[in-house]
Amino acid sequence: MATGAGISKQLLSFIAAGERNVTEDVDRRIAEALLREADRQRSAAGRLTNSRATCSRNQMG
Repeated sequence: MATGAGISKQLLSFIAAGERNVTEDVDRRIAEALLREADRQRSAAGRLTNSRATCSRNQMG
């Protein structure tokens, strides 16, 4: 997540632990990284669903 947001893992760890305040810029970068990751996960889930459907059809046929 840190890499996707363009911040250090240490900074993200401090933010998550409540030891650092989040600037608007970092907040925006983390939100954008989360949205990209959500899109990636949805895409992967779609591929798995399609793969399962194809396997089921092949087994039935």
